[in-house]
Amino acid sequence: MIPPSQTERATTYETPDFLPQITGPAVVPHPVTGRPILNVFEMQTSRVEGLLPDESEALLQELFGYLYAPDNVHEHVWRERDLVIWDNLALQHARPDQQATGRRRLRRIAVADKTFFQLCPQFASDDPRILAWGSGAKLMVA
Repeated sequence: MIPPSQTERATTYETPDFLPQITGPAVVPHPVTGRPILNVFEMQTSRVEGLLPDESEALLQELFGYLYAPDNVHEHVWRERDLVIWDNLALQHARPDQQATGRRRLRRIAVADKTFFQLCPQFASDDPRILAWGSGAKLMVA
């Protein structure tokens, strides 16, 4: 579940334990090409392990500046019958806030070796905190 509104970074240095979490390197090799991939995401990366909160945030903001620089962004203007295919590892994708859009239909096919629930076994879809987060509610971090 991803909140319907993703217009600002809501991830903080200390992520609540009930949210799915994974720790990994900031740069990984592409499994097919071997080329390095920057493995940080503005809406989902909370911190750089081993750095103080201010240092971590400064480094992340610098990396996001490269990732989301205008020369690195493509906005697809959808038309009927469009088909877009991308490498989900090498390309970051997003969408604008959907709260005022009304009803929409997404048809998606994902090809992968593991399901989301296999990758994030700690994700409890019946947890009321997850349901509130998925509805766009602000997280209260204790």
